[in-house]
Amino acid sequence: ANLDPHLTTLKVMCFPNGKTCIDGTLPSSLGKLTALEHLELANNHLSGTISPALGALTRLQFLFLEENRLSGTLPAGLALIMSRLDDSTCNIEDNCLSMGISKLCSSQQRASCSP
Repeated sequence: ANLDPHLTTLKVMCFPNGKTCIDGTLPSSLGKLTALEHLELANNHLSGTISPALGALTRLQFLFLEENRLSGTLPAGLALIMSRLDDSTCNIEDNCLSMGISKLCSSQQRASCSP
């Protein structure tokens, strides 16, 4: 999808706590928001895999995607971004994501994760 050129300078995208009930997948076009510093889409109904395009969000200082239905392998670029964040600035729990061999699923959700 094409983005309005003004959106590429967006620094904060915050739709937390399911109040917006966003569902569907995370669009790869989010990776074009390279000025984004805060991405908060926790407690919604997002599903599917995370696009490797999100690895382009190198300015992220806050990432909250917990309590959705995201699955698959965490893209390497996004994992690298997350490696410089701590628990107070990053949470992707309560999804069914893996990074290589190790699962990132919470204990409550391990049963629903595919092997």
